[in-house]
Amino acid sequence: QRHLTDLETAADRGFYFDCKAASRVLNFAKRIQHTTGPMGGKPLALEPWQAFRHGSVFGWKRTEDGLRRFRATYHQVAKKNGKTTDAAGPMLFTSLFDGEAAPQGYCTATTRDQAGLLFGELRRMVKASPALSQLLNTANKHEITSGHTGGLIKCLSRDGNSADGINPHFVARDEVHRWTDRELAEVVVNWMIARA
Repeated sequence: QRHLTDLETAADRGFYFDCKAASRVLNFAKRIQHTTGPMGGKPLALEPWQAFRHGSVFGWKRTEDGLRRFRATYHQVAKKNGKTTDAAGPMLFTSLFDGEAAPQGYCTATTRDQAGLLFGELRRMVKASPALSQLLNTANKHEITSGHTGGLIKCLSRDGNSADGINPHFVARDEVHRWTDRELAEVVVNWMIARA
């Protein structure tokens, strides 16, 4: 309902909906393949609720500068509803096509193993796509890099490497309900202040 109301009234508050920007991220998602289970090798097909969420996040802009209206989202669904796969599209998209110089993307969780679930899925998706393989390098098992944008994607966890000195452009925080404190979340968000 907020979306429908905003389509009529948001201009008065300095926002507009950019259909091209929303379509860009949705069309990009169609070029990604599932890599595990019975769907392995098939194109990613977003469910309507996923398309609405991604379209809303990437489509709503601020009139004053054209930057995204929403800087953060929270999404909670039951197990086996593709949360990890769902986060992969925006992570890869923002690493390549967001117009940000040297974008840093981070897969975060309380444990290295949990953070590695999304990162491993990203690596498999890149390897499965000839187009993505030309833009992203997966040779280093600890990071995915882009010569095209100078960006990288890595894992961060509460029990692992330090978040000091990072400059994140996109962060996927996995299994937030299991986070026992807010230290990593606050560090990551505070470091994002340097990004538009």
